[in-house]
Parts: sequence; C-alpha cells; structure tokens
Amino acid sequence: MRKGRRGHAAMGAFLAAWLLGAPIARAAQVGIFAADVTPPDGVPLAGFFDRRREIPDYFGLDLYSHWFEPSAGVRADDGIRAKAFALETASGGRLVLVSVDLVAVPRDLRSAILAKLAALAGLGTLPAFAPEEVVLTATHTHSGPGTLTQNWLFERTSGDRFEPTIRNVFATKVAGVVASAWNARKAATLHAFSVEILDVAQNRSDNTRPLHERANVMLVRTGSRWAGALVGFPVHGTVLGKDNLEYSADLPGAIERGLQVDLATRNGDGLPTTVLFLNGAEGDAAPKHHGENALALLSSRVVSKVAAEIASCGAGSACPSSWQVGADVLAVEHANVPLGTAFVYARKKVWGVLAPLFWWQLGLTLGWTLPHDAPITSIRLGDQYFLTWPGEPTAALGRAVANAACAKGARLPWVVGLADDHLAYFTTPKEFFGSDGTAESSSLYGPYAGRRIVNAHCRLLNPP
Repeated sequence: MRKGRRGHAAMGAFLAAWLLGAPIARAAQVGIFAADVTPPDGVPLAGFFDRRREIPDYFGLDLYSHWFEPSAGVRADDGIRAKAFALETASGGRLVLVSVDLVAVPRDLRSAILAKLAALAGLGTLPAFAPEEVVLTATHTHSGPGTLTQNWLFERTSGDRFEPTIRNVFATKVAGVVASAWNARKAATLHAFSVEILDVAQNRSDNTRPLHERANVMLVRTGSRWAGALVGFPVHGTVLGKDNLEYSADLPGAIERGLQVDLATRNGDGLPTTVLFLNGAEGDAAPKHHGENALALLSSRVVSKVAAEIASCGAGSACPSSWQVGADVLAVEHANVPLGTAFVYARKKVWGVLAPLFWWQLGLTLGWTLPHDAPITSIRLGDQYFLTWPGEPTAALGRAVANAACAKGARLPWVVGLADDHLAYFTTPKEFFGSDGTAESSSLYGPYAGRRIVNAHCRLLNPP
C-alpha cells in the first residue's frame, strides 16, 4: 500500500506540474558514438617532420602530398575515427566531448567543424550549440591525416599543404558523428574511477622528472549495459614511429579498441560500445617502447588494469571501486588567455647563465603564423572537472592545474590536452631554463605561458 501511495503521489505531482507548466525532472541523457572518418589514401600523415620528402612534389605527381610522403593505406583494423560523448542534463545543460584521431585540432579546423554543426542546427538536426559547449580534442596519433589546416607553420613542419576538399569532407564527417551521438541520447548513469598505470610512458625530457601514471575512467551505463567510456591518460601517440606511412590511431586507438572489446564482452549482447581516449599533460610523456609489437604490449597494460577495475562492477550498476557521478551538475566556463607573441627560442646552451634575463630577445618571431591567445574551458560535471589545454603541457603543469581543481572539490580532475587548438608545448619556468628536452625547445610562448594558463583556470574555478 505504501508503494502504491507513493506511485499515486508521483503521478499527481507529474500532472500538477504539467497543468501548471512547471518543468518536469528527468534523468540526464547521454549519447556516445564513433565512426570511421579516414581520408583517401595518399593524404600525408601529420606529426613527424622526418616524413618530409627530400625533393618536394613541385610537379603535382601526387594528388594530396607536396612536402611530405603520401600515406600508403590503412593499418589493419586501425582506421581514423571520430568519437563523440554528448550529454544533456535534466535542466537543459549541454556538453559535447569529441575525440579525433589526429595529431592536433588547430583552431581553423575547429572553426570548420563548428560551422558544420551550425549548419546541422539550421536544418533542425542538432540544437544550436554555444562554442564552449563543444570540446574538440586530438588523441595525438602521429599517424593521422595532415592537410587539414591553413596554419602556415603547421603546413610546413608537420601537416603538409592545406587541402580544402579534404578538410571539408573531414569536418562534415566529424559533425555527423556529433549528430549521431546527440540523437542517440538515452537516460544514463556515469561511474568514475582512477587507476595506476605503470610501464607505459617515460619522461623523454628528463628521466628524473615524474609523470602522471594514472588513467581516469568514466563509464557510461544505459539500462543494464555499458555503452562506453571516457579514458584519460597522458602519452604521445608515437609508438609506430616516423617510418610508418599507414593510417593508424597508434597507442590511443589500441587502448580504445581493447576497452571496447572488454565492455562488449561484459554486455554479451553483440552490440558495439564506444570509448573516447582523452590525452592529457603529455608534453614530456613518450611511450616506453616503439614498433609494431609495442602497440599490443603497451595497450594491454592499460586495458588490463582498467578492465580489472571494471570487473569489480559485476553485472550491476554499483561499482565498489568507483562512484556514481552526479551528471545533472554541469557548469562550463570559457576564457581566452593572452599569451603574447610566439617565438622560436635559442637553445639554452647558447644562452648560458644570462638566459633568464634575455630569453625574450634570443629568438625568431612567429607572431604572424600563430595566435596571441589560448582558448581554455573549465567543465564541472558532478565531481569530475575537465580542464582543457590548447597544446601539450608537461606533467608538472598538469599537476598544477589538477591541484587547483582538487582544491575546489574535484574528486577526479581531468587535464584534457590538445583541445580546441594546438599552440605547441608548454613548460614551467624551471623546465624551460633547465633542460634541452623536446618540450623545452618547442615551447613557443616562453617560460611563463604555462603559468598564465594555470592561473586562468584558477580564475575560472573561482568566479567572482
């Protein structure tokens, strides 16, 4: 009888709310979807300067490649994918996270994808998303397609000459993945945990400096099945190396595929699952091994640890090793951080002891090729905080921004690198002046730009 009275009371409240025009509470809706977006063969791969031709293709013998070697097909079962996680809260808040198998998402590529989303909104296929409601990230595979950006510097150093037809088709496909995820939304619960991952990455700048050797995981459960997951882990997608000319999602893709198989096996219904890899503060995090066999080895180390945690969830939705995320608590804050002019700086060994005093005078300006600001977004989803970074921060900067989020109550902070633009590497001042590593020599906005982005995230976390 008590149960029946509660049922009648709930129905009465529903009817009263409907008659009075009051909003009716509903569960958070989540859609998660992935699709192949591999461009045609011959589009050069982006990420390694060493893939440049000895003699450029001045005579147009190759359809898409000019300065770089053309791609040579797709590595077996390893094409280029776009994956989208779309969430709508009960109060109408919206968030879309997109992970694409690229080395980077420069801002002109992001603008092209947002334009495609706006066109779909005009057709009624999608709502009109605010720009900050959509976060576009790259997995940072160095075996993904180039030719997608008009940025003069990226064209010549990593991605080859811009091809408008290739980008138009690519942006259309990515927007279609977002639409599919949004239109597949269902009532869902989210479950998060963090797990230690060892022997996968190493610090390529200084072996004495620690990395963030943990993976963040957020599982999506719709009804009685796992629909997919977000996985955050900082590592370069460079396992296959510069000699590979086949399209591949590299290590991030191998991790995604392994976890998708694990979740599908647990569901036992034959339906696909979707996993989004979100790279982190990977500026100094290189894979521990390289080569074809290393893909299976390193990805299995991540997948096995994550799968062991998921196994503790059993067939039910309650996971002893994780917790349920309050998916109806969503706050999104955005800012453009002034960085000043980009430079190619002289190496430390040239500067000597005067470097901290004159670093800004010893370089070649890139101000006409790179922007003077950095877009960042701070997202609070329940007790998960997603903090974006438009480039490749070192682990030390990742810890700084994660600690700021923890100070504001984040149970699990996610540093989402390579998000919404790519402004090269970012370091701490100590790293900038004290090492000759890749991150330090490619930190184009000087020793203090990383600190500016950390401080800007702190301001977003502490609104006036």
